Amino acid sequence: MERQVGRLLRANWPQGGVLSQPIVWGYSVNVGPDGVPHVQQFGNANVGQQALEEGWREPFTTSVVDAENNVVRITAELPGVTKDQVTVEALPNAVRIEAQGDERKYRAEIPCNVELEPGSAEADYNNGILGVTVRLAKPIRPKGHKVKVR
Repeated sequence: MERQVGRLLRANWPQGGVLSQPIVWGYSVNVGPDGVPHVQQFGNANVGQQALEEGWREPFTTSVVDAENNVVRITAELPGVTKDQVTVEALPNAVRIEAQGDERKYRAEIPCNVELEPGSAEADYNNGILGVTVRLAKPIRPKGHKVKVR
């Protein structure tokens, strides 16, 4: 753990030696409906990921494919910004989130491994939590093959 923190500080410490903003980095692990664990990083630190521009941080996000209702549900934590400072853009295979408040700025692109209908996207923001729901372009059908019983 000490080596990881050392690498984190060396990768993000500025030339002048003074931090202009706090270093935020973390990861979450959750098990999706498919039973496979998903690991996601978040924050503004450059730890094995592309560095964000100065002042921006990546929010903590989760995404779940709801095959029963044929939608993808994405949740993002955006504390410190108001609803009118949040921008959401739905793409055929991802959702982009950007929020710029007085003191905090967030930016993330959440990839989806399913095809989406961008025009069906709906978003709501309440108490620092953004919820985005996008319909799937094609319903997910369970894979299988009927077998004739003899």
